[in-house]
Amino acid sequence: MSSTRENRRDASVLCHGLTKRYGTSEAQVMALRGVELEVMRGELLMLVGPSGCGKTTLISIIAGILDPDEGECTVLGQRLRDLKPDAKTAFRCHAVGFVFQAFNLIPQLQADENVMIPLLLNGVPRGSALSKAREILDRVGLAGRASASPTQLSGGQQQRVAVARALCTIRSSSFATSRPARSTMRPARAFSNCCGASPPVTDEPSLS
Repeated sequence: MSSTRENRRDASVLCHGLTKRYGTSEAQVMALRGVELEVMRGELLMLVGPSGCGKTTLISIIAGILDPDEGECTVLGQRLRDLKPDAKTAFRCHAVGFVFQAFNLIPQLQADENVMIPLLLNGVPRGSALSKAREILDRVGLAGRASASPTQLSGGQQQRVAVARALCTIRSSSFATSRPARSTMRPARAFSNCCGASPPVTDEPSLS
């Protein structure tokens, strides 16, 4: 019993009995059915399954974007169901990072400026945020491309910028929403030890 309690204290993500339905009556789709999940601090976890099996729904619940119909989810010790909408948004801002399939970089900003956006939203002074952004870009192998715009970067480099942006908060769990490139898996593993948990989501078993 004590070992179980210790494990739960070391967990970044704890999900119990998560159920999520879409639609009503005959059109209802069961996206999640009683999901149990435990992700330990520093763990790199990959969710693998065919398109439509509920991967993004699960990640969206963990990130506080969606509410489950049943069950509960605790992230970094915070039960998400206890948070009001504004508090949940604030929690997501400082504790969760996303790497989107389309990267969603702002084309008018340099790489380092894209990376520092979450820090600015959390009230970090611009100078400190820029320094932190450049440090993380260095760790993902893009020190020499910090001043480049997204259009000046290759697809793989853009994804690394997106990884850096997701991981730039001091205390975070980070998620790749779909198909992480092989070139981004090494940076993700390097940061998983200091950023809570890092679960990429993919429908490609060869990447697992």
